Parts: sequence; C-alpha cells; structure tokens
Amino acid sequence: MSGSRGSTLARAAERIGQIAPPAGAQEDGAAREPLKVGDRVEFGDIQGDLIALEPGRAVVSRGGLRIEVAPERLRRAQIRAGSAQERGGQERMPKVTVSSAPGADGGAAELNLIGMRTAEALRRLEEFLDQAYLINRSEVRVVHGIGSGALKKAVHEYLADSRYCASFRQADPHRGGAGATVVELNL
Repeated sequence: MSGSRGSTLARAAERIGQIAPPAGAQEDGAAREPLKVGDRVEFGDIQGDLIALEPGRAVVSRGGLRIEVAPERLRRAQIRAGSAQERGGQERMPKVTVSSAPGADGGAAELNLIGMRTAEALRRLEEFLDQAYLINRSEVRVVHGIGSGALKKAVHEYLADSRYCASFRQADPHRGGAGATVVELNL
C-alpha cells in the first residue's frame, strides 16, 4: 500500500509542477521585478490580486476567496489568448476623474480607506493619487486606521514604489497619528 501511496504522491507532485511551475521556471527566463502587494498574479490557471506577501507565504484574493500559496509558485499575470489586452485593449480601463468640489483648490485632500479590503483600497489609492497629481496637490492625507496593520503596510509599500510619491510620513497626532499617512507628491 505504501508503494501505491508513493507513486500517487509522485504523480501529484508532477501534476502540480505542470500546473504551477516555480517562478524561476518561466519560459522567457528574463529578469523580472519582484512581486509586491497589489500586483495581479497567477499560479496555474488561477489569477488574482496579491494581498499579502511574507517569507514563505503569499495570500491571493480572487473574488471573495483568499488563497494561501508559496510565493515561489506565483508569477505576474500573463496576457491570456483572446483577452482584451491581446486584442489591443485593456482588461480594465483606468478611470480618472478630476473633481472640483471640496477644498479651496479643488479636489479632496484626504482619502479614507478604513474598512476596505487591501486590493480595493490600493485601487482607490491609485485613483486618488491620479486625481491629486492632475490638480497639482502638493500634499494629501491617507487614512488607513490602525487595525492589524496590514492595510497600513500595503499602503506604505504602494507609496514606496509610486511615481507620484516624493515622500510620506505618519500624520501628526491631532491629524490621525499612526492611523493616517501624509503623502508629499512629485509635482
């Protein structure tokens, strides 16, 4: 019986290798930038948003599901045959609107992300920074709350790589303290 169990395990390992080969085994072999929270990733035929990345553990969100997987099994999502991107369009066109409502110089100076899932919060943050940049705002405040710290960490990782962000810092105690981040924009 142990012989059949061993062969079953060997076949299962082989199948997993075919479905989701380690990231280093990609066809192009080209050097690529490391994955970060908020990236669109895939393993096998499953695509989703990377919502947590730690040594030895990654969490991918797909719809309402959260899937935990070894980070080395992930790769940046590729364009699928017949997809809108392959036909020359984009799967999701970015929506950028410029608001002239609140604030003396037009546009909101603050974004509240409390209660949002990481992937949605990062999408909102991207739109917010687009708007702030378009209306030449030099500084904005992002409210992420304290909670478990996961949202704050994701926001800071995003800002560290954002072309809009010149610098960021924790808000003053009377403006949110550890629950908010002040962002200086590149203008």
